[in-house]
Amino acid sequence: MKDWSCNVEFALSGDNLAREAACHLTRAGVRAIPQKPGHYAFNSADSHEDYLQALMGTVGKLDAILLPYGVTREIRAFQVVELP
Repeated sequence: MKDWSCNVEFALSGDNLAREAACHLTRAGVRAIPQKPGHYAFNSADSHEDYLQALMGTVGKLDAILLPYGVTREIRAFQVVELP
């Protein structure tokens, strides 16, 4: 197993989140990207066999955070880096 850091940039399908939902997402680690309106980022670091498992694990965590609010995401970019 190796340690990986994964950053996912995404946009929401319905960007009309209630204030309390937006607050929860912020506490869960989702952050807005100021230079790109409507885009958000989510980071995760974990141990996995390879970079694809690291990416899929991060996307799974993100989907679990978004599921209670009934919004879906569209991934725009991602970066997976093996940690030393």
